[in-house]
Amino acid sequence: MDSYYITGVWKDNNGRITDVMLHLRGEDNIFHKGVKTSETDVILLIDNGDLITTLTWSYQNVAWQAGAKVIVPQGRRKLRTVAKKSDDLDNLINMKAFI
Repeated sequence: MDSYYITGVWKDNNGRITDVMLHLRGEDNIFHKGVKTSETDVILLIDNGDLITTLTWSYQNVAWQAGAKVIVPQGRRKLRTVAKKSDDLDNLINMKAFI
């Protein structure tokens, strides 16, 4: 079982997440270079028992901070977080803005 972070999202024109920036979490919570990964592939990782959390930048602490656990609610094939508003998927970096 691996652990991952999500630092950003891509959304379609309807605001639905299509892809995420996924980082493998290494030793001491150091994270590796991110890879654009489809929502479907992330759902498969969660289904296989992998742990995925959001990762947000804290300007106050000048550091990355682990955020909310990413889940797939029963009966829904969409990513969601068990979160405070500030670290949920909708508040991560909009990666489409960088294209």
